Amino acid sequence: MNKIKIIDNLVKFKTPEPIELIYCLQSSLHRETRLPQWCRIGSPLHNNISQLTRVGVHQIDNDTYDVIVADAFDGHQTFWLGRWNDGVVENQ
Repeated sequence: MNKIKIIDNLVKFKTPEPIELIYCLQSSLHRETRLPQWCRIGSPLHNNISQLTRVGVHQIDNDTYDVIVADAFDGHQTFWLGRWNDGVVENQ
């Protein structure tokens, strides 16, 4: 497996746990708002990710998620909502 560079722009102090990538920003538009929407999908292919960068937080209802930018080796970027912690990626 390729090594993934981890960058944390928002330092948090809590018990170390693996990073969870839960929701991905999809290009399909929401029917009413006509904006891209967050979709819950399975675990991403970690062997294509070259870097993960935590850039902020986003709240949905009562849950607050970390916003994570995933850079792929092919130059593409995707935005994920998940749980950021000690910088470990765990295959699921």
